[in-house]
Amino acid sequence: MPREQIIDAARQARSIWRISSGVSEQTRAAQAVTRSWQDSVRAPGVETEARVSADSNEAIDVLELPVAFEMKVSANNPHHEFFKDVFKIIAYNRNHASRIEELVFLTDPGAAVRLQRGLGRVAAETARTLGFEVTVVAL
Repeated sequence: MPREQIIDAARQARSIWRISSGVSEQTRAAQAVTRSWQDSVRAPGVETEARVSADSNEAIDVLELPVAFEMKVSANNPHHEFFKDVFKIIAYNRNHASRIEELVFLTDPGAAVRLQRGLGRVAAETARTLGFEVTVVAL
């Protein structure tokens, strides 16, 4: 599946996102957006909830080797999810014969701008030395 199709599907799924006042309600809504996106891109060669290792419950949202896609639905604390996702790629590459060559991190437009500078930029540069690229895309 073309990467732009996966990104467009994420944008379409996120368009139903609405901010609510309750944390648990917001969590359920974000999970529903992610599931909707994953369901829309399921195809041969596209894996959803790809486990990073046999001994971890951490998973990658959408994986079409050699590219991994992670989406942060809400605008709350996107940097936490970003750094965690970078580490998930490191763990995946250490535990699988096939390697991820790029992480596409999909997030709120304001967060995308912030993650392309400062420590986010440093993390992307460091990832490059570990053998993969990090691309931040605004939804």
